[in-house]
Amino acid sequence: MEKNLPRIDPRIFQEIWSKAKQTNPQITQTAIYKRIEAVRKRYRKSISARMAANVLAAEMGIDIHKFLKSNETELRDLRDLITQRQVSADAKIERKQEKEPLIIINKKIVETFCLPRNLSAESKRMAEIYPHVYVIENLVRYVVVDVLKRKYGENWWIQPNIVSKKIAEKVEERRKKEGRNRWHSERGGHEIFYTDFGDLSSIISRNWEEFKSLFPNPQWIQAKLEDTELSRNIIAHNNPLPTREFDRIELFLDDLRKQLNIYTEKQLS
Repeated sequence: MEKNLPRIDPRIFQEIWSKAKQTNPQITQTAIYKRIEAVRKRYRKSISARMAANVLAAEMGIDIHKFLKSNETELRDLRDLITQRQVSADAKIERKQEKEPLIIINKKIVETFCLPRNLSAESKRMAEIYPHVYVIENLVRYVVVDVLKRKYGENWWIQPNIVSKKIAEKVEERRKKEGRNRWHSERGGHEIFYTDFGDLSSIISRNWEEFKSLFPNPQWIQAKLEDTELSRNIIAHNNPLPTREFDRIELFLDDLRKQLNIYTEKQLS
């Protein structure tokens, strides 16, 4: 595996290793090579070790552009590779959803407890929209982390005036509560994963100078996040979501991706 070293950009390799050390300080170079090789295997070894390292870096949220901005062809190939894989993954999810059968509830149970006769159909329909809400919430979280980390460094969360005291205290309480309930899986290590849509909206508005190049205006992103939070709460309480809310969530995800695409294209130009 060491013979692949010259083909991997050493700056990108170092960045991957440094980021991996944040969660595992003892991780070795060999382990990083294995991760890169695992990416190659995912692509059935149709890509080089160099490109596999680029893919891994991008998946880890590393700003790959700053290393490859002088190589437009390599950047374009990387974007195409990631896009093709995402399209393939989306297609697999769609096929899986088509194959999943409805949950059958005995007719006597339905009649005895006055259940809605379309309860099973609603469950499948609701399962289709949840991934959109999940992607929106976590996409915005990662965007917030990346933007503020680039401006203020790794410890931006605890610096004054970036996050309100109210949000910081709420997040800390959620982390403590989760720590007490050890049987529950821990969320992502960063505080941002304990925030909700309203918190994210507040953080973006509070630091608008850093986000104005990503979104049209503070009101746009605030309104979008508030609408999505209302739908998320309906889903969280296992209530059916009206069709118009389905359309609203799908449109927001589409708009959000377009905004971020515009931003990334500007960064690459």
